[in-house]
Amino acid sequence: MINACIYKNKSNNICGFELNGHADFSGEGSDIVCSAVSLLVINTVNSIEEFIGEEMNCEADEALGGFLKVTFPRIQEGGENSGLNLILKVMEKGLADLEKEYGDFIKVATKEVPIC
Repeated sequence: MINACIYKNKSNNICGFELNGHADFSGEGSDIVCSAVSLLVINTVNSIEEFIGEEMNCEADEALGGFLKVTFPRIQEGGENSGLNLILKVMEKGLADLEKEYGDFIKVATKEVPIC
């Protein structure tokens, strides 16, 4: 199962996210849930780098079961970036839609955190 957690600051702005696990919907190379999540999240990170330029910290480790954590230091400290928030909300909606359709393979949670 893929577990996704969206971190939000006290202003309800997304200040980071974390994913871990594998969908195990089907075999390697044909797992549509894993592919959808990967595409959505990688496109989000790449779009932020190319179009927004917001500083971010990324940690990834396949050995930890598909672990990825992305945080935005300026946002976690209470800053705002409407373009960044829009892109992250699009990712959040995409993950939530996947959970509605494939809830046995992906779970999405939201957590308010003082620091991501």
